[in-house]
This record gives sequence, C-alpha cells and structure tokens, in this order.
Amino acid sequence: MIKKIFFSTLLVFFFSTSFLLTGCDEEHVHGPEDHFSAEGWMLRDVAQRPILVVWQGAVQNSWNGQTISDTLFATRNVLSEQLAVLFLDANKNFIEPPRSKNLGYIINDTNVVAIRQNLPGAFNLQLLGKSVGVTQLELQVMHEGHADVRTPKIPVRVRIN
Repeated sequence: MIKKIFFSTLLVFFFSTSFLLTGCDEEHVHGPEDHFSAEGWMLRDVAQRPILVVWQGAVQNSWNGQTISDTLFATRNVLSEQLAVLFLDANKNFIEPPRSKNLGYIINDTNVVAIRQNLPGAFNLQLLGKSVGVTQLELQVMHEGHADVRTPKIPVRVRIN
C-alpha cells in the first residue's frame, strides 16, 4: 500500500513538473494558432537569389538543383547588401511573415559580426563585418518575448576586402 501511494505521488510530481517545464516562459495566454511555424527559411539578396536556405531544421548546401553556400559571408568594415528573410511551407512555397511578430537573432560573437536593420524587427537584415573570423548566427521569429521558431546555428565568416 505504501509503495502504491509513493508511486502515485511520484507519478503526479513527474507529470506536473514536465508540464511546467515545457510551457511558455512568459505568463500570458494564447492558443497554438498564435505561434508561427515554417518548414524553411530563405535569405535572399536584392537580385532575388537564395543566399542561404534552412530546410526542416538544417542549413542546406543546395536548393532546387543549385549549389548554395551553407555559410553567410561578410566583409570587415563593410555593410552587406540587404538580405530578405523569407519563410517556406511544407511544399516549399513562400509564406508571408507573421504580422504581429518580429525578427530576432542571437550572434555568438558580436566582436566578429553585427546585424543592421532599417526597421528593428523587420524581416530583413544586413551584415556588418567587425573583425576577421567566424561566428554563428541564430535567427528567430519573436512572439511576446520568446521565439516561436528559430534556425539552427548558421556559420558567419568575416573576411578582409
């Protein structure tokens, strides 16, 4: 009988702890429809060429039969051209960026590269190389202070002119 009570208590503790740990970080109420998700991300240059593609959680080295880089490149002391951040559905069609959400990012080493945006939170960016080296960048779709979806770590290499 004591074993049964102990086991029941342990089971209730385990499930309530796992529920608390997997919920949102913030104290707010929203349904799952409020979260944005995408099967893929694409960074495109002003000529509409794919510069980098993340598909189903992995940085790609080819897209639609064409070789693309699995690394972003920046030049030291030079602001890159504008890169559009686009999203892909399960059929690899473009989907609109969420209106009530912002683009966020984490740079592992901000001494190597910086991000500039014309409008903070907009779904476009420019890279500014600060020093020669390699770091990693994670892009995020932010919703009420937390990331709805994020890319894996994307290598960023800063070179000399």
